[in-house]
Amino acid sequence: MRDVMRRKCRTDSVARVNDVKRYGHWVKWGGLACVAGLLAALWSGLVLAELNRFSAWLALCAAVLAGATVWRHFSRKPLDQTSHDEQLRWLLVVVALAILSLTLTLPPSEFILGGWDPGVYVHTAAGLARDGKLLQIAPDLAALDAESRTLIGRQGQNAWEPFLGMRMLPDGRISPQFYHLYPVLMALLWACGGVRAALLVNPLLNVISIVVMYLWACRWVRPRWAFVAALLLALNPAQRDRPGLAGALNAHQFPFCFPSNPVPTGLQLPAAIAIPAAALLW
Repeated sequence: MRDVMRRKCRTDSVARVNDVKRYGHWVKWGGLACVAGLLAALWSGLVLAELNRFSAWLALCAAVLAGATVWRHFSRKPLDQTSHDEQLRWLLVVVALAILSLTLTLPPSEFILGGWDPGVYVHTAAGLARDGKLLQIAPDLAALDAESRTLIGRQGQNAWEPFLGMRMLPDGRISPQFYHLYPVLMALLWACGGVRAALLVNPLLNVISIVVMYLWACRWVRPRWAFVAALLLALNPAQRDRPGLAGALNAHQFPFCFPSNPVPTGLQLPAAIAIPAAALLW
């Protein structure tokens, strides 16, 4: 009887370990699929915007296609029995911690005045989502005389700026000075839920940053200490406050961290996939 109980306990323990591995692999595969989808959506949206043909739905379709392809590729592989069980267990904990961090960053700030970075990004995203064009038509600003222009903006070297980061071209269109993947990402969410959805970009990137911090720290320390690093990042006062503001400074944490972490311990990504992904995120 005692031997039977021991075998049952051993079987249950093995089953629990296999469950942890399975869930951990699902998290890793899901994360890789999300990163692939994010890259596909951002770069396709960037190219479409340059062509004045921006479409959030086309970019999101590219994201779904890329994510599904990556998920299909990795999910068909057998579970890696040599993977680090402790790292997988702590990865599940870190994902839960990252999701809980939303309680500290939501609701996001609605400070989107035109003369500040949030206003530049939000208005650029709004124009992309509404008109599909990078250069926005502003007939009211273009109609102002020289005296009025000096009251509300400033004259730059080559163009008048109604507010910082936006330049008025001779043909009456406004060109955003700060144009990169960040306002494109905001435009993708804008198409789904308007300005309130666009303002969720930084809180969501904050979630990703916490997970990436854990994976990066696992290269150097044991998983429990990597969890501590992720926890300290999540609780950092600047990390709690800045993600609520629609600026690109905190958004840089994710792409800055990923290139130094192309092959996190246990992910075992082929260099042919990891290195281009790191370059695109950079």
